[in-house]
Amino acid sequence: MDRAACRRDAPDNRCQPQQTSRMAEAFHGERKTDAHDAYVIAQTLRMRDDLPTLTLADGVQQLKLLVSRRLDLVADRVRITARITVRIQDLLTMISPALGKTLNLRSRGALRLLAQWQTPAGLRRAGEARILAYLRQHGVRAAKALTAKALAAARTQTVAVAGEATAAGIVAEMATDLEAVNDRITAIEETLASVVADHELGEIVTSLPGIGTTLAAEFLAHAGTLTTYPSAAALAAHAGLAPISRDSGRRQGHQVRPHRYHRGLRRVFSMSSFTALSHCPRSRAYYDKKRAEGKTHRQATAALSRQRLNVLWACIRDKTPYQAKQPRSGELAPCKLA
Repeated sequence: MDRAACRRDAPDNRCQPQQTSRMAEAFHGERKTDAHDAYVIAQTLRMRDDLPTLTLADGVQQLKLLVSRRLDLVADRVRITARITVRIQDLLTMISPALGKTLNLRSRGALRLLAQWQTPAGLRRAGEARILAYLRQHGVRAAKALTAKALAAARTQTVAVAGEATAAGIVAEMATDLEAVNDRITAIEETLASVVADHELGEIVTSLPGIGTTLAAEFLAHAGTLTTYPSAAALAAHAGLAPISRDSGRRQGHQVRPHRYHRGLRRVFSMSSFTALSHCPRSRAYYDKKRAEGKTHRQATAALSRQRLNVLWACIRDKTPYQAKQPRSGELAPCKLA
């Protein structure tokens, strides 16, 4: 790599390994050495001015690491839940069919209960007051209703089955494993909320209806401070919310959905738009307008995501949180200045 590309004031651009591999095919020779790779990267950076600039801010890097870790844990929870809940259901049905039918293993309250008591005899010995206090201490919602259902199921069986103690120990261990994953995700989400609150754009991003602290953290991790995007259209293109042209010869004006875009950014706007349909009247009005025009649900949601992206861009540009106004027919409010 030549010295011009290593100047102290030169921007730090990112050249993906796949880009380097494809660009190497345009140069003479098939050798694969560090020196040749450095030459290819230097020539690529010299010829292309559309490569993203590396963001070295500590806050952005911290968000990227936390968001990546949370997504890994969520994927682990989905995989573990699908495997373990079936096994817990089988063991619980063996111990007490009534408990197996009563408890919803997708509920965190049921898992917390099974981590402590797994048998009808154990639930009866603990009693309503002790179980209720335990569940409330661990922040279980609807603890009283869960306690009543569990005790009602426990009172229908007074006979202990063979192998009950061993099965109960396995159920407790599995329930504890699921609870541990949930607790780790909760801890990371609390950290993300703290980082977003301290971020310079945290208040602005979370002011848009449908974007909470988790989605705001993902947006800030993927987009940074938006310094790499010259316009809202550039951000929309990166998020896959802008159609691309497919023209050839006499066929002109043909636009299709992009296939190469940032999945993380697309997820942020898609998820927030879906949430805003139930909590933001202006977003709902805009969605209903697109459906009335004959758009499908997917097309209307994509149009709403693009419109909300424009609003968020204007709010960030003006350094002003979103302020909702009274909904008008089929329109989405721009970012109103304070």
